[in-house]
Amino acid sequence: MSLFQAISKAAVTAPENTMNNPTRANAKKKNFLTLEDLPESELCTQNIDIFDGARNVKITMKGLKKSGNSYQCDGTYKRIAGFSESELKDGVNFPFTMTYSKQGDKFRAERFDVQSIRGRAAFVRR
Repeated sequence: MSLFQAISKAAVTAPENTMNNPTRANAKKKNFLTLEDLPESELCTQNIDIFDGARNVKITMKGLKKSGNSYQCDGTYKRIAGFSESELKDGVNFPFTMTYSKQGDKFRAERFDVQSIRGRAAFVRR
């Protein structure tokens, strides 16, 4: 499971056939937790363990910073188990930043910036 998959796949694609695989369904539900609209009190409080049936990762978010009507959170995607030795040599912890903007009475994830093995990447909600 790549960092991009862990953070965004559940929010941008229809779920695969998860009816026969509750582990994968649960992983997709947890992935969505980082992208769902949240009340201000829940921003930057995610501490999510994800197991997709093969790999285990942990996503933690903290460091709430306000700027006008938006907030930024610092996060870490951490490889826990199920990764090859080669994958672990490439990295275990991958920092990211999530930017939320106010939408009514909640905040929506608008931008996700990450430092990955292949360089920096940004995902922007359209």
